[in-house]
Amino acid sequence: KYILVEHDNGSAVEFVRIDRSKPADSVNLTKLFGLDIKDAHFSGNNANIIYAKTSSVLRRLDVGAASASAALVDDLRDFVVYGSDTIAFTNVEPLATGDSISAQQQIGIYRAGKIIPVRGVGTDEQVRLAYNEYDNHSYLAINVGSSTKVEIIRDATSTGSSQPASVYAQLDLGRQISWLSFSSSGRMLLAQNGKYMATYDIELARSATKTIEAGANDVAQLRWLDDYYLWTDAGGTLRIFEFDGANEHNIATVTPGYDTMLSG
Repeated sequence: KYILVEHDNGSAVEFVRIDRSKPADSVNLTKLFGLDIKDAHFSGNNANIIYAKTSSVLRRLDVGAASASAALVDDLRDFVVYGSDTIAFTNVEPLATGDSISAQQQIGIYRAGKIIPVRGVGTDEQVRLAYNEYDNHSYLAINVGSSTKVEIIRDATSTGSSQPASVYAQLDLGRQISWLSFSSSGRMLLAQNGKYMATYDIELARSATKTIEAGANDVAQLRWLDDYYLWTDAGGTLRIFEFDGANEHNIATVTPGYDTMLSG
């Protein structure tokens, strides 16, 4: 029913929550909260609760109460929201009070009011994150810098800060990684760079690789059609194939850039 829109008119950026059934009731979040919102995501199925990056901190915005929380995470760089109260994030943490030279980039999880540190990396490194839960376990996928590998951390949310999270599994794409994503069920992890992709099946502890051919040199980020199939419109052809690259089908000639959905 609700859509979050980032509106950039060239001189200002605003975030708006649109009610598609009652457009007149749409809410300009930037004006409502008086905050410089950089990124925003819905929290679970509650359209009134939105997690947002404002300036450089993570906040919880309550649209119904028109109230914003204090900073949940300081010096925030990036974040992804899962469910109603779990956020995987990266931020910058000083190692010594007032000593910015010794700062490090922290990879962590914010859950139910608590920050759970997972790993520290250099402040100059680009970090790619994906988070999901499957079969009563949580999984955090991490790729750092130019590494070709993804580290999968299991149950990081139950790891204390004094006990570094261990690597449950690794996925190697064989080249620098551009995108990470889990299937909606959380069972499959996808790592991709252009036409090169690799997946990891958490249930079977098995990895697979695929190179998308047929003139698809500039492949945008692959999308999950359902829990097992991926799709791409690269080269003007809509293709679907399973998570391991098998059972590929060319569906139709299409204009790239539009969405695709599957109906039962």
